[in-house]
Amino acid sequence: MVTVSNPSEAVKIEKSYADHQTKWAGELKDAQDKAEALEAGVEKAEARADRFRSGRGAAGDWPGDHLGDPSDAQPCLLYLGIVFSAAGVVSAFSAYFLH
Repeated sequence: MVTVSNPSEAVKIEKSYADHQTKWAGELKDAQDKAEALEAGVEKAEARADRFRSGRGAAGDWPGDHLGDPSDAQPCLLYLGIVFSAAGVVSAFSAYFLH
């Protein structure tokens, strides 16, 4: 609250406050419209991502697709598989050359 002794000055100040409120209301409306448009875009992107995820889940039922990415397996099982693969390769080479 501001006390002004001059009535014409008080009217000017009141008008400037009203103008600022009108301006801010317009800017708020614009910001809300932009936010709602962005929110709609995010919702569309989330729906696409959900469809993609559900499609990958269904594709996982195909034979041979269970191999997947090595990062999905536990690291110790991955290293154990590499060791046994190397042992198999060494065994095959030794059997071939010793024959």
